Amino acid sequence: MIKNYTIADFNIAVNIDSDDYFEQMLSQYENNFSSQPHITYVIKRTGEKIEVDFKNLVNISPDKYYCKVDGNDAIINYDPVAGKIIALTKYNHNFTAVEITSYDVTNDYDISTRNFNHNLMGNSMHHVAAMHSGFVFHSSSLCCSDGGVLFSAESGTGKSTHTALWLSEFDDAQIINDDTPIIKLNRTGGVDLCGTPWAGTTGINLNKVVPLKAIVFIERSKTNSIRRVTDKETIKLFFEAVIPPLNPRMYAEYVSTFNSIYSSVPMYVLSCNMDPEAAHVARNAVFL
Repeated sequence: MIKNYTIADFNIAVNIDSDDYFEQMLSQYENNFSSQPHITYVIKRTGEKIEVDFKNLVNISPDKYYCKVDGNDAIINYDPVAGKIIALTKYNHNFTAVEITSYDVTNDYDISTRNFNHNLMGNSMHHVAAMHSGFVFHSSSLCCSDGGVLFSAESGTGKSTHTALWLSEFDDAQIINDDTPIIKLNRTGGVDLCGTPWAGTTGINLNKVVPLKAIVFIERSKTNSIRRVTDKETIKLFFEAVIPPLNPRMYAEYVSTFNSIYSSVPMYVLSCNMDPEAAHVARNAVFL
């Protein structure tokens, strides 16, 4: 079954076996476009052992490895308890075709795998976006009549709480994505903030693309104040919100896209508490 979706202005064709959860989570992004897709996915589940003839295995996070398979970039998800590869994600050279094979872990665990394919595609979009002038940016994001804003911080600092303040204080505020929106360069040289169907534990997301007007890094404080990020801080704060590149080619894309974003989107540090005043301090500064 092939389903067509438009996510962050990418037309994506997904060939996947029947998966009610996957279709439900992506339903608002469904778009029966007639043009050729920008990205194609083949997603399949198997009960058989996933065999991989890989080269240059590199650990990139707990139980996740980068390698080369058939000369192309690939990600292996390995479960040490089951002692098995539970997912293999392969990319073609220009990251326009992605093949995901997931092992049906219900054979080894009494657990549901209903969100497994959905999450695997979401993880792969970090790399796909990076190779197409964008970033999946760990943040809570919103828009209002003035434009779109990203609020980024370490987990538990209060990103979602702060965006909730905007919803309560401003009638025109909407959350676009509460965990992993995409920011990307558009065809006119601007930067867009894009909703995605992958939104962390809250699941809050909106199929919307708006101009990105500011990136705000949050830190806790007893009082509320905001300032522009210094050049010295920028790279550290920005790249803490995105996953590391897989290879030198992707690193070069990261640098190019970052430079374009940095030259056109102001960035701030918001020191704040959780009082409604914090939302007003932020909005007054970023939308002068």
